Amino acid sequence: MDAFDFFFPEVSEAAQLRRIADGMNRNQRQNSGNTRRAMSKVKGLEDQIDDLRNQVQFLNAFSMCLLKIMIEKEMTEIGDIAELVKSIDRMDGKEDGGLDSNVLRGLLGIFTAKEEDIEKVDEKIDEKVKKKIWRNRKSL
Repeated sequence: MDAFDFFFPEVSEAAQLRRIADGMNRNQRQNSGNTRRAMSKVKGLEDQIDDLRNQVQFLNAFSMCLLKIMIEKEMTEIGDIAELVKSIDRMDGKEDGGLDSNVLRGLLGIFTAKEEDIEKVDEKIDEKVKKKIWRNRKSL
C-alpha cells in the first residue's frame, strides 16, 4: 500500500473495482466466443445428422424397389429374403437388425482387415450364405 492509497482509499478502491470489472468483461466476451463456436459445431453436427437421415431414407426406398422388382419377376420370395436377412444379421456376431459396414466391405474385398478379423467373420457366416456370396463375388 502506498501513500496515495492510504490518503485516498476511495479512489484506490474504485480503481481496483474497475480492474475487476474489466477482467470480468474480458472473461464474458471470451465465454461468449466459446459459446458461439460450440453452437456452430452443434449446427454442423445437426446438418450431418439430417444428411445421414436422408441417406438412410433413400437407401430404404431403394432397397424396397429392388425387393419389389425381385418378387414381381419371381426371382425370389419374401420368405427367402426374411431368412437371408436373419442370417446376414448374425454375420457381425450380434443379432441387432443391422450389419457392421466393415463386414460388408470385407466380403466385397473393399476393406482390408486383419486376417484374424476375417477368420472371425468367416466362422459366423452360414455355409449357404457363404456360397451365395462367394459365387457372386467371383463373378465381379
